[in-house]
Amino acid sequence: MLFMYLPPWAQQFKEPRTEIKCIKGAYYKYEVRYQYNKDKKRTDKITVRLLGKITQAEGFIASDKDLIRQRLSELPKVDIKTFGVYHLFSSLLSQQIASLSEAFKQEVVEVLLCFSMMRWAYQSPIKRAGNYHTHDFCSEYWHKRTLSDKKISEALKFIGENREAVMAWMRSQLPGSKTVHNQFVMMDSTHVSSVSENLGINAKGYNPNHDYDKQIRLMYLFAAELKQPVYYRLINGNITDIKSMALCVKEMEVGHVVFIADKGFYSKKKYRATARAEVALYHPHS
Repeated sequence: MLFMYLPPWAQQFKEPRTEIKCIKGAYYKYEVRYQYNKDKKRTDKITVRLLGKITQAEGFIASDKDLIRQRLSELPKVDIKTFGVYHLFSSLLSQQIASLSEAFKQEVVEVLLCFSMMRWAYQSPIKRAGNYHTHDFCSEYWHKRTLSDKKISEALKFIGENREAVMAWMRSQLPGSKTVHNQFVMMDSTHVSSVSENLGINAKGYNPNHDYDKQIRLMYLFAAELKQPVYYRLINGNITDIKSMALCVKEMEVGHVVFIADKGFYSKKKYRATARAEVALYHPHS
């Protein structure tokens, strides 16, 4: 193997992962890297780029392109992120965010806030939420680390397994929660179709659209004073609102409930089952 002779004044500029070449009597310094070649079964030296020229009089003279690269590397990093969605969430939900931080671990709260925001804004599945999170301003305040699929799944699992803690937080959202029995709430439910084979609560059931596919019932309680939902419960798709209403009222511990239903909902037996909660039944078609 032949080695190129370098004069002493040029050798002093030789550094690791660099190479000095003599081309037409002039010396040039290059950045190099080494990569193993499977076909040749040896390590190849690959020239990356020209770093500059070396002269005896002036020493090393950086190339114009390398000077530009160095100057760019010295500039402060600028990261452009979406701000609007974060501003909307943090402004409208400031009180809820504060109370969530008191009721649950801060990391769980931040992960759920980030995922719910991406879900609302972009209909993002779990696997894509991390990418949206990185490019959103919420990543500067909520869960500054990478929002991974695992973190989201762990947070959702934690909430799903701690119903009592969730209930305590939802009750606290009612105005004057210390006297929760004197608050008025309105109850309503909806159905969500699902063909998932892993849920276990989606089942064939009846809904106003006469759709008998597998579905989940989602029951809500709305605080009349706040004009916003303060309670939710997922119910098996084959269980009717009639059976689930009393359980929801009991779980939320509310005393005045308005349930809007048709005539087929009412019966003395059902009314007695909810009489202690002072549930008023309104029949719009009666």
